[in-house]
Amino acid sequence: FGVIDKEYGHTQGDIILKEVGMLLKDHAPSDTYLCRFGGDEFVVLTPYKLDKCRLLAENLIKAIETHIFSNQLTITAAVGISGGRRREERRIMEVDTVIDLINLASLASTK
Repeated sequence: FGVIDKEYGHTQGDIILKEVGMLLKDHAPSDTYLCRFGGDEFVVLTPYKLDKCRLLAENLIKAIETHIFSNQLTITAAVGISGGRRREERRIMEVDTVIDLINLASLASTK
């Protein structure tokens, strides 16, 4: 979004972020939780196993990459997936676990 902000302005970047949010909302299943997280990142929290998460990610990427945004722009998306079962129960707050998972997914999206 840095390129969009520099070339088209922050107002246009904000409009596109809203459009991305609406696309995600329209394409995310009802049993998921969706939010914007830091700048140009979004979180889709699911109860799914890895295979279903990958399929959902592919569908969300396709929805974003085939959409014509404001100013006739097309954009791409990177997705990171994190999760898994723990062998031992952690004695930390669930919020800390969610924050750790979001951070891992964010790092994975840059790979």
